[in-house]
Amino acid sequence: MNAGVIEDGSWSETVVGTPQGSASPLLANVYLHYVLDRWVRQWPRQHARGDMVIVGFADDFVTGIQHQSDARKHLSDLRERFAKFALELHPDKTRLIEFGRFAARTRVARGAGKPETFKPTRRNAESWERKRKEKQEVAGPKKEGAWNSRSRR
Repeated sequence: MNAGVIEDGSWSETVVGTPQGSASPLLANVYLHYVLDRWVRQWPRQHARGDMVIVGFADDFVTGIQHQSDARKHLSDLRERFAKFALELHPDKTRLIEFGRFAARTRVARGAGKPETFKPTRRNAESWERKRKEKQEVAGPKKEGAWNSRSRR
C-alpha cells in the first residue's frame, strides 16, 4: 500500500512501514483475538501466583499483574508469543512499571524515587472508564475483602 505522508502541506512517498489505519480494524481485532486474547486468558492459570487483569482498546492494551516476578515472566512469554506470529511489542510503548498502594513506599525505601506513570490516549482512557463502569454494573459493588470470580483474568 502506497499511502505516503503529508508534512507541512507537501506529500512524499513512504519507503518503510505500513500507513496508520491501512489494515482493517476488524481484521486486526480478529487476528489479535487469537494471538493475544485467547492466550492471555489461560496464562495466569498456568503461570501467575497472583491476580492479573488486561484492559485494551483496538490494538492497545495495559496489563496489571500483582507480583513483579509474574510481570517479568509474562512480558517474556508475551514477546515469544508475538514472535510466533511475526509481531513485536513497540519498544517505546512497552515497559514494566511499579504501581499500587505500596509502590511509592517501596520505591522510596529502595532509593528509586517516585513511581513511574503512563498516560493513555484520551480514546483509550474513555474506553477503559466505560468498561470499568460496565463491569461494576454487571458485578455490583464489591464487598471489602470479598473474592470475585471476575477479579482474576
